[in-house]
Amino acid sequence: FDKVRTRRRALERIVEKFREDVERYGFRGAFVHHIDDPAEGEALAKMCEPIAGRSLEIVAIGPVVGLHVGPATAGLVYETEQPLRDAV
Repeated sequence: FDKVRTRRRALERIVEKFREDVERYGFRGAFVHHIDDPAEGEALAKMCEPIAGRSLEIVAIGPVVGLHVGPATAGLVYETEQPLRDAV
């Protein structure tokens, strides 16, 4: 996908890609997930909510995924109206 050097820049890149996809393919729904860092999940949700036009649910990721990506991880899952043509 992309390689960025700081946590802040990584979150900004997630939001940037979300904005691009919503503008190009429409928006159907989304939620933010985190592993043992609700504050990071909340921060990412606040960054994405203006694009979504509504508040986003924040959910904890389970231990199986957490084992692979580690603690203090946050991410965004979303669905667009149209299929993504340039999906990763």
